[in-house]
Amino acid sequence: MPTISVKISGMDDMEDFEYLSEEESNDFVERMIEAGILVEDGFDEDGELTYTYNFELMKVLLPEMYDEIMTGINDNLMGLYEMGFVKVEYNEDLKAIFSATEEGFIFFKNQGYE
Repeated sequence: MPTISVKISGMDDMEDFEYLSEEESNDFVERMIEAGILVEDGFDEDGELTYTYNFELMKVLLPEMYDEIMTGINDNLMGLYEMGFVKVEYNEDLKAIFSATEEGFIFFKNQGYE
């Protein structure tokens, strides 16, 4: 099952986002873990547990959330492509493979990714 690790940095442009209380948010995350939509991925530099999405399951159980996340990922990838930071190649199954360009490696390193 394909999974992608995602770190969300801000939600300033999400005007219609319905904010949840901390308790509601924690309950929602727990339900996503129990359903298998969020899967333990490891630990960050601070020792906090990190999760990755099971997108195949999310697509079935939470299609609106899946669509919103996919739109964000696609928009961000296109922006990085247009800036010359990623390139696209296609495998034998015509699936897109994104990778960093030389300029992208510099950009991502300056952003703190290694």
